[in-house]
Amino acid sequence: MKILRDEHGVTLMELLAAIIIFTIFASIIWGFFFQSLKFNDAEVTKQQLQQEANLIIASIQEAHIKGQSYIIQTNDSNTVLTVKDLVFEHPQIKYEILNSIQTPVISKTLEIKLKLSSADNPAITYEIQTTFSRIK
Repeated sequence: MKILRDEHGVTLMELLAAIIIFTIFASIIWGFFFQSLKFNDAEVTKQQLQQEANLIIASIQEAHIKGQSYIIQTNDSNTVLTVKDLVFEHPQIKYEILNSIQTPVISKTLEIKLKLSSADNPAITYEIQTTFSRIK
C-alpha cells in the first residue's frame, strides 16, 4: 500500500482554528476601538461645556465690573441663560444656577455657582463656582 505524503493546503481543523483566533483578536480590537470612540465623545462634550461656562463667566464679569445692575436668569426648562442683554442658548446644553441670586444684581460682591450639563447625556456635567467683586 502506497501512502501519499503530498500535504499541499490546509486541513479543515487548521482553517477553523485560524478563523477562531482571528475572531477573538478582531473582537478585542473592535471593543477597544468603540470604547475609545465613546470616551472621546464624552471628553469632547465636557470640553464644550467648559468653554461655554468660561464664556458665560467672562460675560458676567464684564457686566459686573461695569458697575451697572443686571439680571442673571434661566428659563423654566434650563435651556436658555440670560446675562444682562446676552442670551446663551445651545440645543445640547442645559444651564442651572445652583445658588440663589438676588436680581437685579447691584451688590459689589457676587458669588455664583453655575452647572452646565449635556442634554444628550445628563451624567456629563461641568460645575463652576466663582466670586466677582468690584470697587465702585
